[in-house]
Amino acid sequence: MVATASDSDGEITKYEFFKDNILVGTSATLNVTITTNSLIKVVVTDNRGGTATSSVSLKYQNNIPTVSLSTTRIGFNQYSVTANASDTDGTIVSYAIKQDGKAISTTSTGVVTLTRNSVLSVLVIDNL
Repeated sequence: MVATASDSDGEITKYEFFKDNILVGTSATLNVTITTNSLIKVVVTDNRGGTATSSVSLKYQNNIPTVSLSTTRIGFNQYSVTANASDTDGTIVSYAIKQDGKAISTTSTGVVTLTRNSVLSVLVIDNL
């Protein structure tokens, strides 16, 4: 984020960036990471003590993770099922796996073994 300011009768001597009313930067350029919706405000001061303020609201967006399932037969009527998940803006924290609607596993690896025909569902949880 770059603040561009000018003063017709002097010069800009100070930049102050605030994120949700907390001072986070004092130069004309601000790099900021947000994890919630945030209000960014810049206050500029000129050489005579005059100030001007501008602000912008930033909306936080969490991209949802994606998941796919793959199976490997490991024995007679026995399969290893692997949930492969990815997240474009974070990391995968855990997998909540249900077999026929009943919770069977909460794991960080996404691998379970099934021994009968089943409907499997996987909920992937990211760090954001």
